[in-house]
Amino acid sequence: MSPAYGIAFLVLSALAALIGVLAGAEVWPVAAAGTWAASAFAIVAGAYFGAGPRVLRKRATGARHPLVSVALAPYFALVWFSYHVSRAFSREPAFVGVASNVFLGRRLTAREARGACAGWNAVLDLAPELTEAPALRAVPHYRSLPVLDGTALPLAQLADAVEWVKERATEGPVYVHCAFGHSRSALVVAAVLLASGAAPGARAAVARLRELRPGVCPNRAQRARLTEFAERVGAAHRPGTAE
Repeated sequence: MSPAYGIAFLVLSALAALIGVLAGAEVWPVAAAGTWAASAFAIVAGAYFGAGPRVLRKRATGARHPLVSVALAPYFALVWFSYHVSRAFSREPAFVGVASNVFLGRRLTAREARGACAGWNAVLDLAPELTEAPALRAVPHYRSLPVLDGTALPLAQLADAVEWVKERATEGPVYVHCAFGHSRSALVVAAVLLASGAAPGARAAVARLRELRPGVCPNRAQRARLTEFAERVGAAHRPGTAE
């Protein structure tokens, strides 16, 4: 859950509904668009208040259910606009190598993916709000693990993702990404650094990622989850503790 994001989308829903009401029957296309957007943002708010990323219906293939694409089109349009604006003004590379066979970055465009993924063995896609580039869906091991923007994976799910990345990395390069490569994917990759012993603690893991990708900035909930994961890793390696 992320009440702050939920409230933000409720506010957007209310504003869209107000526009629809003010437009009235005289300007029915605007009224209809306002109602459509209000419904879409209200549904997304519900996802943040507890319904979870399944609301966005991103499939295991990296595609999205077509009916959801239509129903939530105003939300997806906002996400797409935000993504492209961020990409246009960012000075960061699309992705960086963080550890042996582990890469961290943002969602790649179709053209970027075609040029970058040669030889990549696996992709861990954490962004349910964006469909995956076709070339990345076609790698030997593609996994969609939907996580709402601004939220932290549950500890068990984070541990599972880390083990998946570590296992795939023994076979070849693994690309871990969310929308911008700054928070959700950074949480997973920082946990990989902890689990592999490449970072002594949560702060060191985040600092390491920020050296390579300055935009990395996990929020309070994600940092707390990373600290929790670090404690779990430390406990597993204490004398007398079963690994």
